[in-house]
Amino acid sequence: MSKEPTSGRKRPARNKSGKPKKASELRGAPPSEKRRPEKKKSRPPKNDPVKITPGTGADPVREAVHKALVAFGRRPTNAENLLERFTSRDFKARDRAFFHELLYGTLRWRGRIDASYERFLSEPPDRLSSGVREALRLGVYQIMFMDRVPDHGAVNTSVYLAGQDKGRGARGLVNAVLRRVLREPLRPPKAIKDRLTIWESHPSWLVQRWITQLGPEATRARCEANNTEGPVVFRANPWQGSAARLADILGEGGIATEPGKVDPDSLWMKPKG
Repeated sequence: MSKEPTSGRKRPARNKSGKPKKASELRGAPPSEKRRPEKKKSRPPKNDPVKITPGTGADPVREAVHKALVAFGRRPTNAENLLERFTSRDFKARDRAFFHELLYGTLRWRGRIDASYERFLSEPPDRLSSGVREALRLGVYQIMFMDRVPDHGAVNTSVYLAGQDKGRGARGLVNAVLRRVLREPLRPPKAIKDRLTIWESHPSWLVQRWITQLGPEATRARCEANNTEGPVVFRANPWQGSAARLADILGEGGIATEPGKVDPDSLWMKPKG
C-alpha cells in the first residue's frame, strides 16, 4: 500500500465519531459548557445623587445640598461651583430652584443658624461630625426661613441625613435639637455687634472694622443690605430696541417691570404680590 504524502500541516484532532474536536473538547471542558461574557461594571453618573425611596428618607435635592455643604466645610469654594458640581442632570427647574435656595440660604445665614442650635448641644459643636453639623444647619434654615416647608419635613429629612453619617445616636441628637429650635426660637441680641454678627450673620472682625469706620447705624444698614437679595434686572440692547419696547414684550409675557434707577437701558422686575 502506498502512503499518503505528508505535508507540513498537522491533521486536526478528531473525537470518537471521527469529527474534528471542538475547542471546548481540546481544553478538557464539557462540550455543553459555554464561556460566559464578562459583565462590565456600570458607573453611576458623576453628578447624580443617590436616589431615595419616597417616605423613607431625604429627597434627592436635600441630599445633594447636604453633600454640597459637607464639601464646602472641608474646602470652601464659590457657591456657583457647588451648584454646578452637585446638581443632578435629572433635576427639573423647580428642583434646581429649591437646591439654589437651600444652598445659598444655609451659607448666607450661617451665623444665625449656628446660634440657634448650638445653645442646645451638650458638647462643643466642634465635636460634631461634618455630616451631622450640616444636617442641623439645613434643618434650622428650613425651620427659620422657609414657611412653605412643613416643620416635620425639615426635621425628618435632617434626622435621616444625620443618621446616614453617624447612625442612630446622630438621629436622636438631631431630632431632639431641632425640636427644641422649634419650641424655643432664637431672639435677636440687643448689643449692636452681637446682633450684626449673629442675627445678620457677618464675621465679627468685619463688623468691628465697619463700626469703627462707619459707626453703628451705617454698619447695620450695610449688613442688612448684604443679606437682601438683589432684584432681577433686564438690560435692553440699544441696537435691537429701546427699554420701553422691551418692557412691552415682557409685559405681554406676564412680567411686570419698572425703569432702572441708574442705567436708562435697564428694567427692574417687580416682585409678585
